[in-house]
Amino acid sequence: MDVVQFGRWISERRRKCGWSSQRALTDTARHDPMLADYKISEDFLARLEAGRLSHPFRGNVRRQVLALAWMLCKTPREVKLYLNAAELTELSADEAGQLRHLREYLAMPPAPAVLLLSSRPSRLFGRAQVLHELISTLCTMETGVCAVTGMPGVGKSALVNEAMHMLASHERMHVFPDGIVTFSCTKRRGESGLIALLNEISAVFSQPSAGSSRVKRGATSKAISKTAEPAALSENQELPPAIVSPATKTSASHTTDTLADAIDRVRIALMDKSVLILLDDLDAHFPLRQALEALLSHSQHTTADYREHESRRLRRVVLTTGRYVPSTSLVAYHIRPGTLALEPALELFASLMRVSLARISAQDRAAMEQICAAVGYLPLAIELAANAVTVKGIPLALLAAQVSENPLDSLLDSDGILRSTFDQAVEDFRPEVRQQFFLLRTLGVQTFGLECAAAIQSRKPEKRTAKLYPSSLPALFRSPVPTSLLASVASNLGVFASHSLIELLTAPIADHDSAGRTCYRLHPLLYAYAQLCMEQIEPEEVYAARRNVQSYAEAYLECFQGDVTKLEREQKFLLAVLSQSWHQEQFTQVIRFVARLSCIVERMSDNEEGERILRWGIHASRQVQDRYHLACFLNCLGGLYCSQGELVRAQLLWQESLEIADALKYPDLPDSPLLRDDIIERSDQKQIRG
Repeated sequence: MDVVQFGRWISERRRKCGWSSQRALTDTARHDPMLADYKISEDFLARLEAGRLSHPFRGNVRRQVLALAWMLCKTPREVKLYLNAAELTELSADEAGQLRHLREYLAMPPAPAVLLLSSRPSRLFGRAQVLHELISTLCTMETGVCAVTGMPGVGKSALVNEAMHMLASHERMHVFPDGIVTFSCTKRRGESGLIALLNEISAVFSQPSAGSSRVKRGATSKAISKTAEPAALSENQELPPAIVSPATKTSASHTTDTLADAIDRVRIALMDKSVLILLDDLDAHFPLRQALEALLSHSQHTTADYREHESRRLRRVVLTTGRYVPSTSLVAYHIRPGTLALEPALELFASLMRVSLARISAQDRAAMEQICAAVGYLPLAIELAANAVTVKGIPLALLAAQVSENPLDSLLDSDGILRSTFDQAVEDFRPEVRQQFFLLRTLGVQTFGLECAAAIQSRKPEKRTAKLYPSSLPALFRSPVPTSLLASVASNLGVFASHSLIELLTAPIADHDSAGRTCYRLHPLLYAYAQLCMEQIEPEEVYAARRNVQSYAEAYLECFQGDVTKLEREQKFLLAVLSQSWHQEQFTQVIRFVARLSCIVERMSDNEEGERILRWGIHASRQVQDRYHLACFLNCLGGLYCSQGELVRAQLLWQESLEIADALKYPDLPDSPLLRDDIIERSDQKQIRG
């Protein structure tokens, strides 16, 4: 058989063994613990099947061709045919040893693996990259824990269930030949919950069908119905892997066992087995460290044959899901799936509505985009929105308007699914910790820093100085923020982050003043949830928190006046406090804020926002009859219009500003530039442009 004929024979053999494409075979070989070192690439396999490699095979090509026998041969007879077809003769000692191990491996009687899987998700949009990352991680890990965590409703279980089903397919089942199982850990807490779980695991893997032998490569896993009789199988049909019923329970004699007894039983049941165990919906109070002592322990063999048999290398991996992030000392790999991007979110929305995204009108698509943005692209919320439209008949436009105003509106969450999900996420917190989480809403922004969060609890003096800009800075800026206060707030924020209720962010490296500065972000739905839960807090507490936040913002402006970098860093927070003061008609405070923020107005990306801020200042100045700041704000607004090319409007504002300045005889106050010089300079620039 020449090299071209051998390539065709290899191609047919690959398809017969279940690999429909070259990529599928090379991907399996790349993640196989024994074959990974051979670096069997898709390019190599393509050239081999096309007959473009020199023949007879030598060197590294010969090693790779021989390694393919592990993938393409199921019996010793097929190994012999493979060697003849490839013309692999005069084997070296290493090659002869490799073939001896292969024949021993194939001579072992096949035993069914344990498969205990949850239902496969019917749809999974926008998760291709993280799914590939998860499967690759599980295929390359030899032992350890892979944790998948995220906020409630983000789709953690759907992601891992799809990965479990893909790993249980015929192309990857050999990675965990002794079983892939799923156990729900919902409400399992403390030692009693751990003992119950360990007893179930030991019962599953102590079944007679759960032997510690190999799974035939290329064999397809098939589920047997509970009512199916063995006689229904034909003589030539292979016995499929055993599907263990989730109802498998431990005997009554195990109910009084100690934790040590349960751990020993699991170690014995998992001896010599390569398995993947999913602990789904892990609780923060579950003793994971003690569970891993039992699940990840390996039996030790000392025979030379076992050490040489690389195909029997044990692989024990535990996959966990949950809101709570386990300790880094326990986790070998951590995956945190985020919310969906816009297009996958729309695809999910459309599929749940049983329509094609391409056929949706522009008006409906805009409404769907509005809804997805309002709920923060959370899969669970998108499912509820689609259900509201298709089942309850709520018009898309109406739902979009209501959800944009309140993401937890009853039109979306009439059954309280989102509310109850978030209630469960915070129910274990102490009352004072839970209250601090709700009061984060008083910051007015979804992204904030540690100092802002600490300002909620800090106490500022009630009395205000008569000066518009007090010369003495608050204690918060005269010295660093008290360590005790920062430590307490940072500890609670760490609790929220470990429970996936807030997201940790890192400040841009380009900002040298904030490099390494930790920021936090609340999801839009959790932000709305905190607003609803603030109704449970005493009004005095809410008022005190808002007053403290306001005082912190004033002190920040006082400390960093004129520092554009610092002001832009906290721009959203400062504007949120300004907006709150405006709606409460605190005009004197509005003037103070606008005066300090005027230096960054023209730098704002949104010109409409800058114009709105200056108009607030103008209106507040007229209300309190502060003509000096009225002239300043008119001048700034004219400069903003000038930068936008609206010279006529700018000229009118400058003229009004000059008239006020003339009436005030151009006062040179300490906290502002000379108004007349500024106005004259802008007028000259306007004439030049004209």
